[in-house]
Amino acid sequence: MTSSSVNISFRLAEKSDLVKLHALELDAFGEPAYPIFLFRQAIDLWPQLLWVASDGAELLAYVLLAPAAANPHELSLMSFGIASQAQGQGLGKRLLAHIQTELLRYDPQLQQVWLTVKPSHTAAVRLYQNAGFVETARESDYYGPDTDRLVLTWHCQQVKKS
Repeated sequence: MTSSSVNISFRLAEKSDLVKLHALELDAFGEPAYPIFLFRQAIDLWPQLLWVASDGAELLAYVLLAPAAANPHELSLMSFGIASQAQGQGLGKRLLAHIQTELLRYDPQLQQVWLTVKPSHTAAVRLYQNAGFVETARESDYYGPDTDRLVLTWHCQQVKKS
Protein backbone atom coordinates (compact mmCIF):
# COMPACT_ATOMS: atom_id res chain seq x y z
CA MET A 1 0.00 0.00 0.00
CA THR A 2 1.11 3.55 -0.21
CA SER A 3 2.70 5.32 2.72
CA SER A 4 -0.65 6.40 4.12
CA SER A 5 -4.02 4.68 4.16
CA VAL A 6 -5.69 8.02 4.95
CA ASN A 7 -6.15 8.80 1.25
CA ILE A 8 -7.84 5.51 0.38
CA SER A 9 -11.35 5.90 -0.95
CA PHE A 10 -14.02 3.39 -1.89
CA ARG A 11 -16.12 3.98 -4.98
CA LEU A 12 -17.98 2.25 -7.75
CA ALA A 13 -15.80 1.14 -10.65
CA GLU A 14 -15.88 3.10 -13.88
CA LYS A 15 -15.10 2.21 -17.49
CA SER A 16 -11.85 4.13 -17.17
CA ASP A 17 -10.76 1.57 -14.52
CA LEU A 18 -10.87 -1.44 -16.85
CA VAL A 19 -7.15 -1.79 -17.62
CA LYS A 20 -6.20 -1.23 -13.98
CA LEU A 21 -8.88 -3.67 -12.78
CA HIS A 22 -7.52 -6.38 -15.04
CA ALA A 23 -3.93 -5.69 -13.93
CA LEU A 24 -5.07 -5.90 -10.30
CA GLU A 25 -6.84 -9.19 -11.05
CA LEU A 26 -3.62 -10.63 -12.51
CA ASP A 27 -1.54 -9.34 -9.60
CA ALA A 28 -3.92 -10.73 -6.97
CA PHE A 29 -4.70 -14.09 -8.57
CA GLY A 30 -2.35 -14.81 -11.46
CA GLU A 31 -3.60 -17.05 -14.23
CA PRO A 32 -6.25 -18.10 -14.86
CA ALA A 33 -7.72 -14.66 -14.31
CA TYR A 34 -10.99 -13.04 -15.23
CA PRO A 35 -10.63 -11.45 -18.68
CA ILE A 36 -10.92 -7.69 -19.05
CA PHE A 37 -14.23 -8.00 -20.87
CA LEU A 38 -15.83 -9.53 -17.76
CA PHE A 39 -15.15 -6.31 -15.85
CA ARG A 40 -16.64 -4.28 -18.72
CA GLN A 41 -19.74 -6.46 -18.72
CA ALA A 42 -20.01 -6.15 -14.94
CA ILE A 43 -19.95 -2.35 -15.18
CA ASP A 44 -22.67 -2.50 -17.85
CA LEU A 45 -24.86 -5.11 -16.15
CA TRP A 46 -24.34 -4.48 -12.43
CA PRO A 47 -22.96 -0.95 -12.06
CA GLN A 48 -23.76 -0.87 -8.33
CA LEU A 49 -21.95 -4.17 -7.66
CA LEU A 50 -18.35 -3.53 -8.71
CA TRP A 51 -16.42 -1.52 -6.12
CA VAL A 52 -12.81 -0.40 -5.98
CA ALA A 53 -10.49 0.90 -3.30
CA SER A 54 -8.13 3.52 -4.64
CA ASP A 55 -5.35 5.74 -3.42
CA GLY A 56 -5.52 8.53 -5.93
CA ALA A 57 -5.07 7.01 -9.38
CA GLU A 58 -3.84 3.66 -8.01
CA LEU A 59 -6.36 0.82 -7.63
CA LEU A 60 -5.55 -1.25 -4.56
CA ALA A 61 -8.51 -3.61 -4.35
CA TYR A 62 -11.84 -4.48 -5.90
CA VAL A 63 -14.98 -6.44 -5.06
CA LEU A 64 -17.21 -7.88 -7.78
CA LEU A 65 -20.70 -9.10 -6.93
CA ALA A 66 -23.51 -10.41 -9.12
CA PRO A 67 -27.20 -11.12 -8.59
CA ALA A 68 -28.22 -14.72 -7.98
CA ALA A 69 -30.48 -16.09 -10.69
CA ALA A 70 -32.98 -17.74 -8.35
CA ASN A 71 -33.48 -14.93 -5.84
CA PRO A 72 -33.42 -11.19 -6.58
CA HIS A 73 -32.44 -10.51 -2.94
CA GLU A 74 -29.35 -12.71 -3.00
CA LEU A 75 -25.90 -11.86 -4.32
CA SER A 76 -22.79 -13.81 -5.16
CA LEU A 77 -19.46 -12.26 -4.25
CA MET A 78 -17.64 -13.40 -7.37
CA SER A 79 -14.21 -11.94 -6.70
CA PHE A 80 -12.34 -9.91 -4.11
CA GLY A 81 -8.87 -8.91 -5.24
CA ILE A 82 -6.27 -6.99 -3.25
CA ALA A 83 -3.03 -5.79 -4.84
CA SER A 84 -0.02 -7.68 -3.51
CA GLN A 85 1.54 -4.51 -2.06
CA ALA A 86 -1.69 -3.75 -0.14
CA GLN A 87 -2.28 -7.18 1.38
CA GLY A 88 -2.05 -7.75 5.12
CA GLN A 89 -2.67 -4.12 6.05
CA GLY A 90 -6.38 -4.15 6.86
CA LEU A 91 -7.59 -2.84 3.51
CA GLY A 92 -9.65 -5.97 2.81
CA LYS A 93 -11.40 -5.67 6.16
CA ARG A 94 -12.19 -1.99 5.56
CA LEU A 95 -13.43 -2.53 2.01
CA LEU A 96 -15.58 -5.51 2.98
CA ALA A 97 -17.20 -3.56 5.84
CA HIS A 98 -17.89 -0.68 3.45
CA ILE A 99 -19.42 -3.03 0.88
CA GLN A 100 -21.66 -4.69 3.46
CA THR A 101 -23.06 -1.30 4.49
CA GLU A 102 -23.53 -0.23 0.87
CA LEU A 103 -25.24 -3.50 -0.09
CA LEU A 104 -27.88 -2.99 2.58
CA ARG A 105 -28.52 0.47 1.11
CA TYR A 106 -28.55 -0.94 -2.43
CA ASP A 107 -31.17 -3.55 -1.51
CA PRO A 108 -32.85 -3.10 1.88
CA GLN A 109 -34.44 -6.53 1.37
CA LEU A 110 -31.12 -8.25 0.70
CA GLN A 111 -31.19 -11.68 2.32
CA GLN A 112 -27.75 -13.11 1.77
CA VAL A 113 -24.41 -12.86 0.02
CA TRP A 114 -22.47 -16.03 -0.69
CA LEU A 115 -18.99 -16.75 -1.99
CA THR A 116 -16.55 -19.58 -2.48
CA VAL A 117 -12.99 -19.68 -1.22
CA LYS A 118 -10.12 -22.18 -1.17
CA PRO A 119 -10.07 -23.94 2.22
CA SER A 120 -6.29 -23.44 2.30
CA HIS A 121 -6.61 -19.66 1.86
CA THR A 122 -6.83 -19.14 5.62
CA ALA A 123 -6.37 -15.35 5.55
CA ALA A 124 -9.37 -14.95 3.24
CA VAL A 125 -11.48 -17.42 5.23
CA ARG A 126 -10.67 -15.53 8.44
CA LEU A 127 -11.46 -12.16 6.79
CA TYR A 128 -14.89 -13.37 5.69
CA GLN A 129 -15.69 -15.10 8.97
CA ASN A 130 -14.74 -11.98 10.93
CA ALA A 131 -17.18 -10.07 8.71
CA GLY A 132 -20.05 -12.41 9.62
CA PHE A 133 -19.84 -15.00 6.85
CA VAL A 134 -20.46 -18.59 7.97
CA GLU A 135 -19.55 -21.84 6.27
CA THR A 136 -22.66 -23.28 4.64
CA ALA A 137 -21.11 -26.00 2.45
CA ARG A 138 -17.94 -27.64 1.22
CA GLU A 139 -17.76 -28.60 -2.41
CA SER A 140 -15.17 -30.91 -3.89
CA ASP A 141 -13.88 -30.25 -7.41
CA TYR A 142 -15.85 -26.98 -7.61
CA TYR A 143 -14.13 -25.83 -10.82
CA GLY A 144 -12.85 -29.26 -11.78
CA PRO A 145 -10.35 -31.70 -10.24
CA ASP A 146 -8.50 -30.49 -7.14
CA THR A 147 -10.41 -27.22 -6.80
CA ASP A 148 -12.25 -27.75 -3.53
CA ARG A 149 -14.06 -24.73 -2.15
CA LEU A 150 -15.80 -23.62 1.01
CA VAL A 151 -19.12 -21.90 0.47
CA LEU A 152 -19.48 -19.02 2.94
CA THR A 153 -22.67 -17.05 3.41
CA TRP A 154 -23.45 -13.71 5.02
CA HIS A 155 -27.06 -13.75 6.22
CA CYS A 156 -28.03 -10.09 5.95
CA GLN A 157 -31.41 -10.40 7.65
CA GLN A 158 -29.68 -11.41 10.88
CA VAL A 159 -27.62 -8.20 10.72
CA LYS A 160 -30.71 -6.03 10.21
CA LYS A 161 -32.50 -7.54 13.22
CA SER A 162 -29.64 -6.92 15.63
